[in-house]
Amino acid sequence: MRTRMAGIGAALAGVVAGGPALAQDVLSPELNAQHYRPPVDSRATLWTDDAGQGPLGYLQARAYLHYVNDPLVYEYPDGAQVPLLADLLMADFVGAVGLGPLRLGTVVPVALMTSGEGARGGGLGDVALDLKGTILDPDERDFALALSWRNSFPTANTTASIGSPGVAWELSAIATQRFGRSLLAVNIGHMSRPETTLENVAWQDQLLYRAGLGHELRVGGGLSVDVAGARTYGTALDNPAASPLEFLAGVWGPVSDDIVVRGGLGTGLTRGIGSPDLRMVMSVGYEPPQERDRDLDGIVNREDECPDDPEDYDGYHDVDGCPDPSTTVHFTVQSPWGGLVILAETVVQTETGAVTHGPQFSIDMHPGDYSLVADAPRYAHTEASFQVQQPDAGDQSVLVEMDPMFGLLSVRVTDTSGAPIDAILVVDDESPRALVGGSGQTEVDPGTHLLLVRANGYKSDRQEARVARAERKHIDVVLQDARARVATGKIEIFEKVYFDTNRATIRTESFALLDEVAEIMRDNRDIQQVRIEGHTDQRASDAYNQRLSERRAASVRQYLMDQGISPSRLHPQGYGEQNPVDERNVREAWDRNRRVEFVITERSPVE
Repeated sequence: MRTRMAGIGAALAGVVAGGPALAQDVLSPELNAQHYRPPVDSRATLWTDDAGQGPLGYLQARAYLHYVNDPLVYEYPDGAQVPLLADLLMADFVGAVGLGPLRLGTVVPVALMTSGEGARGGGLGDVALDLKGTILDPDERDFALALSWRNSFPTANTTASIGSPGVAWELSAIATQRFGRSLLAVNIGHMSRPETTLENVAWQDQLLYRAGLGHELRVGGGLSVDVAGARTYGTALDNPAASPLEFLAGVWGPVSDDIVVRGGLGTGLTRGIGSPDLRMVMSVGYEPPQERDRDLDGIVNREDECPDDPEDYDGYHDVDGCPDPSTTVHFTVQSPWGGLVILAETVVQTETGAVTHGPQFSIDMHPGDYSLVADAPRYAHTEASFQVQQPDAGDQSVLVEMDPMFGLLSVRVTDTSGAPIDAILVVDDESPRALVGGSGQTEVDPGTHLLLVRANGYKSDRQEARVARAERKHIDVVLQDARARVATGKIEIFEKVYFDTNRATIRTESFALLDEVAEIMRDNRDIQQVRIEGHTDQRASDAYNQRLSERRAASVRQYLMDQGISPSRLHPQGYGEQNPVDERNVREAWDRNRRVEFVITERSPVE
């Protein structure tokens, strides 16, 4: 099909014949007869703009080479034809950068070859700026919208009709719909340009429309078809010159990760200005993968279920692009008796690997099945599994009970009235343990143990206790009031040591008192030496009383030795009547002065 400017009258023909200069002006109208304008960043079509664009800072560039035959032909009333623009070989250099929701591009056209009446050689065409803004993002939905604005400047420096006499601009609405691997794009817009009158055609503002369908045959490559047309406002509907319409079929595909080549063939469907007999298009583009990632989590928007919230990459559902809500899980590792296993080392297998903690800790975890192991001295190796529920169930607790390899001895100490008293517990002659408030517990190996419970002012208690593995044995100890106790610098006795009159023989009623003194010395091995002091009243001679006090002190020492107290810890000393506690010479004073005292002369810590 040949594209023509038809219906120009005979008068104009005479002018062309009679005046070459005037004919040149008529045959080379000052207008841009290029109907095709290369798209800046369309991916699946060769002409129609789509709504997609690259991410912020995304750079791309394309070089187009296109040839057209007979886009502008003059036809006389007698049928004779003059090709005003017979052949045109153009190169268009396109560059673009992503600016968030906007894309800014530039187009620099260069005519490499022109032919026709008055059109020879090449030159620069009209340079254009192209701005596109996305309204509905195609990376997030199948249906997308955008607006495009292109402004071209009168920079052409060739005699061919490939440049406008002034600034021209185009505003278009872009809609795209994706159907699986196919993309349908539609453009409807307005072109504003300086008016040029060509006899029966006023080449001025136009309604633009384009539609393109691209189908991806493989990743980054496929086939396309475009139909593009325009309608000059105010022109009669029966004037084909004002309504160019064109068809273009194409193919595209990558030759590397960043380089894409395109090619197409087309022809005019009407006799409008710019609609050629033949159009051939080729392009080479630097087009790195432009999948956008708005939240910068490494998952492109189209595949990101939460494009505004980055994936947290914690080993749980890391491919959906969403930060995963977690449940706070509180862990407690305890014994069967409820207390923390203080030295426990707990290893929990999480989404990101094993984490190690102590006996009590908290971790944020995602729903699923998990396991842990716990180890502690004197406890059996413990393995457990647990399930973490959905976050809306609230915090979750996991209680791990470890099996002890020992028993637990629990002791409660009271006096005869039932009131708790501070005491000391010694198990199997090991280090003493304080029972503050009368209660306490200690770990013991399975078996039978000898317990000693003592408290100052009370008689010590000894008993055996058999404890099994993992058993908690409870023992109540009632301490009787003591006849003796450890005081500052002495063993204080609350009764007298009685002897036969004028003799050193200890009376039987004092045996229990001396037994307690012996028990105190056995229980308090830090008491290294005790001076046993014998005292008499002032009756009889000094010499008699001195000998009597020495014999009585020796008699007490012998009794304590008979109870197993080492003689090296006992030093008897008689004082006779030298140190009375009551100076009066009455019976009451005599009773007080006749006494035995136990003075601690050496005390040291026990290893």
